[in-house]
Amino acid sequence: MPLIEKLLALYRVDQQLRGLTGRITSAERYLRAQQSKLSELLASKDELLSRQRQLKATVANNEAEIKGYDERVTHLRDQMNLAKTSKEYNAFLTEVSTFKADRGAIEEKTLEDMSRIESIEAEVASLDELIGDREKVKAVAEADLTQRQADAAERLAELRAERTEKLRGIPATPLAEYEHLLEDTDGEPMATIVEENRRRMEYSCGACYMALTAETCNALMVGEKLVCCHNCGVILYIENELADAIRK
Repeated sequence: MPLIEKLLALYRVDQQLRGLTGRITSAERYLRAQQSKLSELLASKDELLSRQRQLKATVANNEAEIKGYDERVTHLRDQMNLAKTSKEYNAFLTEVSTFKADRGAIEEKTLEDMSRIESIEAEVASLDELIGDREKVKAVAEADLTQRQADAAERLAELRAERTEKLRGIPATPLAEYEHLLEDTDGEPMATIVEENRRRMEYSCGACYMALTAETCNALMVGEKLVCCHNCGVILYIENELADAIRK
């Protein structure tokens, strides 16, 4: 069997492998996307809960401080009732007014923080709904991936065994070139030539559609060595039907 036919047989097997593994890869990619989106939602929730804890701690501290102001104001009022002079009374009154102003500022800030806490609680509730929906989508993606892997397992094993068989008899150098192209061209290392005009012997590469010379076509007809496209570098081959037609 000519070298190009051996490589073409290997390429046919690799195409089937790529088709099967591609379905699995697609499912894996989709699952990773769902996991990433779920992780983003969970991270957003953690950030909100962290802010909520900080605000609650601030509110608790402020409430304790307000209680302290109330106790001091009560104490000052008791002292005002015992004041012996108007000067002493006015001094206590000024101090009470100052405490009340400070207390008012803290109370206003506390109310703002409590409002923020309520807003965060609403955001967390919305996120919980989104997280629940995303977890369901992720579960479906996981089940789909598992099913695809199970469906393809037997055929993949057969194709891999067939590929091992096809590798036998292919010399190391052309096989290395094929394997390099297989990786470099995303699974399309070979391309058939396309007949543009038989009368004028015009042909093109089936991968990049660049024109090929008649000499290239003749070399493919002989099939004794690898012929690559001068433009995109893929290994060229000619379909038997076209080759027979050209010979006639």
